[in-house]
Amino acid sequence: LNILAKLNKIENGNKLRIYGSDIEKLYLEQKFDIINQHCKEDIETLERVFKELCLPHLRNIRRL
Repeated sequence: LNILAKLNKIENGNKLRIYGSDIEKLYLEQKFDIINQHCKEDIETLERVFKELCLPHLRNIRRL
């Protein structure tokens, strides 16, 4: 997701610099607030990717 956003010059919400590979360690350390924030940032990035890349494509398909 981060690579897709970066390649398309879409703002990436990964301010904490946490990656999926870090989640297990954070879970074992019971750092649920950090995991929660990471998930929230991922969803916000996914929403921006969808709005900028997918939605225009879907609108064009419906016009055909």
